Amino acid sequence: MDTLADQWMRQGRDGGLIDGRQEGKLKGIRSTILDLLIAKFEHIPMGFTSKLDAIDDIGTLKGLSISLFKAESLEAFLILVDKATAPKQTMQ
Repeated sequence: MDTLADQWMRQGRDGGLIDGRQEGKLKGIRSTILDLLIAKFEHIPMGFTSKLDAIDDIGTLKGLSISLFKAESLEAFLILVDKATAPKQTMQ
């Protein structure tokens, strides 16, 4: 029978593994976006990496990677990134 401390340690370890996997997925998608950006437009705009690092939603990053693939210009893609990183408006 586990003690309460053992249960807490297991929960912490399991939570850490989940967080680590999530962070790994985020880093992988960000890296792919950077690779695609260089392949398609031959450079990374100044400040882009910081914007990309600010996005912590896997769905948003996946959507941006698809948008990058479809983008006809760097400017059009950067507008989408700006929208993704803009503060959310709340209704009052």
